[in-house]
Amino acid sequence: PPRHSNFHTSNFGGINNIAQPGGAKAHAAGLGIANDFGVDSDEEFFIPTSNLGHSVKSLGRENIINHYGHYIHDEHRSPYASHLYQQSKELLQEQQDKYIRKMQAVRDEWGAWTDIDDGSNDDRPVADFTKVSYKDMPNADFPKFSWQTDDDYVGKLIPEAKALVKRVTEGIYAEYGFPFKNKK
Repeated sequence: PPRHSNFHTSNFGGINNIAQPGGAKAHAAGLGIANDFGVDSDEEFFIPTSNLGHSVKSLGRENIINHYGHYIHDEHRSPYASHLYQQSKELLQEQQDKYIRKMQAVRDEWGAWTDIDDGSNDDRPVADFTKVSYKDMPNADFPKFSWQTDDDYVGKLIPEAKALVKRVTEGIYAEYGFPFKNKK
């Protein structure tokens, strides 16, 4: 695989993902990661094949390039993935503060889960669902003092859960261009 001097001048996708239309067009124009690989050259790629004679040959040069591209941009697997390693502490703190302000604005607009458990009942008994069909335990079978039997806790949990589902639903509709907000 080719070496890159800067892995994070752009994300993986767009012109770098040749399995997508934008990336295929960019590759045809000589742009993107695929050109560093020499896709159109005679360079040999090792493409694994199955030992099963009836299997479909599904890997190609494009798959290998996409796999490599995802690897070098995968923050959990790649040693190249963090562009923050060489940044100053001041810049990192500035970015963190900006992120916290951004997330606070999201919470202010959309709301957020309110932790309803103050931690005073961390030693509550836990129901054993292993012997219950479909995990549908009758109320009478829950251990005494479990959270399921605490009317105060459940009375706070249900509205929080419903509000969360409403926020997620609103977010999905907004993402698809049909926001509930700003509609009369």
